[in-house]
Amino acid sequence: MSAAGDLPVSQVRISGTGFRVLGQDLPDDFRDQSTRVRVAMPGYFKTLGIPLVQGREFNDDDIREHAPQVFIVNQAFVRKFFPATDPMSASISVFMQRTNPTNPKYGEPDNPYGRIIGVTGDVKEGTLRSVSEPVVFYNERQLTYNGLTLFVQSSRGAALAKAAGQIVQDMDRNLPLIEVRMLTDAFAQSIARDRLNAVVSAAFAICALLLASVGLYGLVAFTVAERTNEIGLRMALGARASQVLGMIMSQGLRLVLLGGVAGLIAAFAASQVLQSLLFGITSYDPWTFAAVPGLLGLVTLIAVLIPARRATLVDPIAALRED
Repeated sequence: MSAAGDLPVSQVRISGTGFRVLGQDLPDDFRDQSTRVRVAMPGYFKTLGIPLVQGREFNDDDIREHAPQVFIVNQAFVRKFFPATDPMSASISVFMQRTNPTNPKYGEPDNPYGRIIGVTGDVKEGTLRSVSEPVVFYNERQLTYNGLTLFVQSSRGAALAKAAGQIVQDMDRNLPLIEVRMLTDAFAQSIARDRLNAVVSAAFAICALLLASVGLYGLVAFTVAERTNEIGLRMALGARASQVLGMIMSQGLRLVLLGGVAGLIAAFAASQVLQSLLFGITSYDPWTFAAVPGLLGLVTLIAVLIPARRATLVDPIAALRED
């Protein structure tokens, strides 16, 4: 169990702030050296399953009175600001107390330097589709937060929500409990709009694929049926059924191959437009680009095979009489 300032997927945008590395000059534009800030209590990273890449997370000694300032940063922070040095040997001053960034003494004494004690894995902020940004974590004693979110890890699932709320009320009835919900529900809510866009887009795509399949089947089947007498004549002249089937199917599949290549080129060209609607995959997902032409090829195979097979059963004498 632990607590933090907010959920990682909170839709409330947390503003960035500048910081200074001990022993380094402050850039002319402090926005070039800025980070997002979060508040966390001991056990936060373990409770949420966020991996510690280096060092340790906050403990009870860090939140005691007069404890030295310490920070935890994420991997995005390290990649951007410490690409070639060890962040665990650095101390930083984060500009959270003073409001005038032009003050030459910015960072002291209101923003004391603190040692970086840990590096955590990246966690997406705001939405699951967002890019991981640099984040500095304070413990709650060193940056007091007006309201904290309590995180409880349990195998009891939703049944724990009511019990957790009751425990908080038993501890202090004057402590307001705003909301109790599962973290999975918070994640689902954060991507609700993206999920709706994906469902609507998928519905249109399935309809388009069905229409293309039906149209392709009808066109190919009609074309083959029109060649019934030709097939009968070939059979009368000694062609075997397997030869006729192979000829008709190769012609039909050649049509699909040409159309598939043209469609793939058009799909690649239009894929960038759909990138903003995708999550977890790229707009060049190879399975999708392989599955759709494969399905259309299967439809063509069926559309060719059925009428062609029927045509090979035509009596060659009857076909010669008709011609």
